[in-house]
Amino acid sequence: MRRVLLPPVLPTLFTIAGAVVHRGAWRVEPLPASWPLVAGTILMVTALGLAVSAFLVFRRYDESLDLRKPTRRLVSAGPYRISRNPVYLAFVVFIAGLGCANNAAAVMLAVVPAFATLNWYTIPHEEAYLRRTLGADYDDYAARVRRWI
Repeated sequence: MRRVLLPPVLPTLFTIAGAVVHRGAWRVEPLPASWPLVAGTILMVTALGLAVSAFLVFRRYDESLDLRKPTRRLVSAGPYRISRNPVYLAFVVFIAGLGCANNAAAVMLAVVPAFATLNWYTIPHEEAYLRRTLGADYDDYAARVRRWI
């Protein structure tokens, strides 16, 4: 597989940039004071649950989420039944939750470049690799399970 920047790096950088912008230049707090922490916590806990579930399914099938390790088999159980990329979905939901919990519009907006980077940079590289490695099995899976949800 061609070397691709590890998936958490760019979304994390966008989130940090959003926090810096919020603290220093654009302190917009768009949510009513009564619910940002609750809404953000719900989103972050949901994201963590999704990511842990994906990790446990991969572990059950003796696969690794580490892109530097070769893929040996298709995993389509657990959250992979409804999303081909539940960990990336968890990243995006977690960033949204972090933005909500801190009532920081700049962090909430970090979801946009994080999603774009994953959707148009990271995932296409992974899909090409999986098509080469798993062939028709991956094509069949991709035809029946959506990229995100």
